Amino acid sequence: MKIAVIADSHDNMNAIRRAVRFLNARNVKLLIHTGDIVAPFAAREFMFFSGRIFAVYGNNDGEKKGLKDVLADIDGPPRVLEVAGRKLLVAHSVDEIRENCPEKRPDAVICGHTHAVEISTAYEQDLSDLLDDDCLFLNPGELCGYLSDRTTLALLELDDLKAEIVEI
Repeated sequence: MKIAVIADSHDNMNAIRRAVRFLNARNVKLLIHTGDIVAPFAAREFMFFSGRIFAVYGNNDGEKKGLKDVLADIDGPPRVLEVAGRKLLVAHSVDEIRENCPEKRPDAVICGHTHAVEISTAYEQDLSDLLDDDCLFLNPGELCGYLSDRTTLALLELDDLKAEIVEI
């Protein structure tokens, strides 16, 4: 099963629309957003995605009630999602996992916050005291493109835990 991972969309409406069109065209059925959607009007654009959406709040998601009114399955980080037999630990930042790690043996850790693309391991993230060393760590970069001038998302194949970064 292939899922999409998005981080840090920061109200960039054009990037959100492009991402949703891209994912719908590829028949992706699940989207995980790691936070910093920012405003409910931007969250409404994600409702055009034809699959299911899971999300966590980021540090710039101040209007939590408004976001929850739009996205029913948004919650505080970190949260554990079980998808296609895989345990995914989702947070906005790595610090949230260091402060409260609810799952000691996830198959993958998915974060955003830094706006930097990263595919590595828990060991390389200095999380090996909390997680298995070879646990996949995925940061899809930033959908907004404000810091890196790249609008990116990740496609994660859950069967073999291989991630692909896509620039849209």
